[in-house]
Amino acid sequence: MLTLSLIRFFVSTDASDPAQLAELRALGAVLTQDLHDESEMASVPGAAMFNDVRGIISQVIMSNAAFFAGSIVSSFSGGVINQRLAKGKSPKTSKLWHSVAKVVGKI
Repeated sequence: MLTLSLIRFFVSTDASDPAQLAELRALGAVLTQDLHDESEMASVPGAAMFNDVRGIISQVIMSNAAFFAGSIVSSFSGGVINQRLAKGKSPKTSKLWHSVAKVVGKI
């Protein structure tokens, strides 16, 4: 039987607790925040606009990923699912959960 191990995975979250973020990174997560540094925020007018740009980048990454797990109550996750389906990704490669704890427990 072939066994695959997950080495790195992308997480888009609005969590800000340093302990939670450190735990995700320890599991191998690459967070949205890891894709840029604070100096790049200066190139986008307004922090709110930067968060919008960061969200769009996150959706593009997730829509192209081999697999996707998101929250069933999130319109952000819904947008990713729609993009994945539009790109011809199999519905079997996406999963929406009622609880993020269930996703983290599966990793």
